[in-house]
Amino acid sequence: MTGGDRSRRVNPSERGPDAWSEVNWGAQLADFKQMQYHQSVLWLALVELLVEKGIISREELRNVARELDRKLAIRAIPGGSAEKRESGPSPDRSEKREKKGK
Repeated sequence: MTGGDRSRRVNPSERGPDAWSEVNWGAQLADFKQMQYHQSVLWLALVELLVEKGIISREELRNVARELDRKLAIRAIPGGSAEKRESGPSPDRSEKREKKGK
């Protein structure tokens, strides 16, 4: 930013109380993003430790993540019958392809 651009800045107090609420909202958003980043780093570290110790494989983790994502997507659909679809484990993609071929 050049020195000339700074003269165009408006102090939030000159814009009124709504400007301060915008500043506060922006600060809260920044705090949330930072918190989300730190949580992501902690989850990644936890997963790496579990894989290193042989407690879970990356493939098992991917499968569980896909299944959870699928279940959450079904619940997000208004009027979706999540109970009907959640009754058993979902078939793997390779199993779905085999069924289509029959």
